[in-house]
Amino acid sequence: EGTYADDLPTGVFKIYNRAGELILAKTYNEGGELIEEVYYSNDKMQSKFSFEKGTPKSIIYFDKNGKELGNFKETNGELVGKAYYPSGQV
Repeated sequence: EGTYADDLPTGVFKIYNRAGELILAKTYNEGGELIEEVYYSNDKMQSKFSFEKGTPKSIIYFDKNGKELGNFKETNGELVGKAYYPSGQV
């Protein structure tokens, strides 16, 4: 699915486990943006990372049911956000 242009990855690259389940998807966009999505074995997203030219811009974590457990965004060079217990408490 993904390709290379000028020795740089472009598009979506997917990695599967031995059972054929998607475990990682990396999307490379022009301009140096990378989005990584990590999946549980039940096809729900475990985490999503966004990078721009190698610098983290956002991180989101999810439980096995898809409920958000943490959300961090880059602000003035630091990742700032909140993480939650599965009960929803901060």
